[in-house]
Amino acid sequence: MNSLEQFHNKIKGILDLYEEEKLFQAADELDDLHNSLNQHKDSDLVQKIKLEMDNNKTIQKMIKEEKLAKKLLNAMESSDGWTESVDRDRVQVYYKEESTTVHSLKIVGVLDSPMLNVLTVFYESDLYKSWTPSMKSSQVLMQEKKYRYLCHYGFSLPWPLHDRDVIAYGYGVDLSDRILVVVRSVNDDEHDQYPVEIPEPGDDARMDIYYAGILITPLNDSQTRVTLTANVDPKLDYVPAWFLNMVLQQMSYFVISTLRNVTANIMDDEVYAQRVREKPHIYEDIKSRMVKHAGEVEEGNDVDVD
Repeated sequence: MNSLEQFHNKIKGILDLYEEEKLFQAADELDDLHNSLNQHKDSDLVQKIKLEMDNNKTIQKMIKEEKLAKKLLNAMESSDGWTESVDRDRVQVYYKEESTTVHSLKIVGVLDSPMLNVLTVFYESDLYKSWTPSMKSSQVLMQEKKYRYLCHYGFSLPWPLHDRDVIAYGYGVDLSDRILVVVRSVNDDEHDQYPVEIPEPGDDARMDIYYAGILITPLNDSQTRVTLTANVDPKLDYVPAWFLNMVLQQMSYFVISTLRNVTANIMDDEVYAQRVREKPHIYEDIKSRMVKHAGEVEEGNDVDVD
């Protein structure tokens, strides 16, 4: 790195990748830059560059998001610590013993729908309440970027339990052959970072989502695999962990069943059709990314979908 101009050009390229949802690729480029700088760590120029990087809020945000995305992806792809509780009708549900309050679930299911249908359902996050079991409200509080949302979700629980809600921040990651959506809850001390009014929980108990997300993998032109993973504290300390795990595992199976119905009939649903018409820039971008994904699937078209 011979000049600040070269450094700024390199950083611009990294941030461009980040803006294009190429989070892992951007992080790799940043690691390469760090390694290059460390070879000349005693240089005054390098010290100035490192200070500038440390003070760049976007870079620091990217670093945190990449760590969380890697943690989520590892939980999705690894079998370590997971116990299978359901295996039927091309749906597998796994749970992991965490503690008396934190619960980890992983759901893997094959949908008989093309990837575009699935991405449309997951993109329209304010419509989640129309298909997610027990969800009573879903509201977009802010769209930060094209594929970045701050949302408020509410959940109905049977008496005598209080309802639950969560303030969730989610972002998409383009993995070239798959799409990853990363979700975490927003803590109270983070509220002032967002230029919107954050709803108070009221009588609801506010949950913590340490990490959660969706991995969407096209298998062929008409089938898509979805993996949903969540590490959550639902604030139900007084409910026996074994009972809560059992309920969550059974609900998880029905999530896939509902998703199958919604994604299969989405083209006949006027609400979703209207959303697609209203957001041509979004759905044209999604389609263009899918063209690249299709090439990956074509090369590996022996994917097992049983």
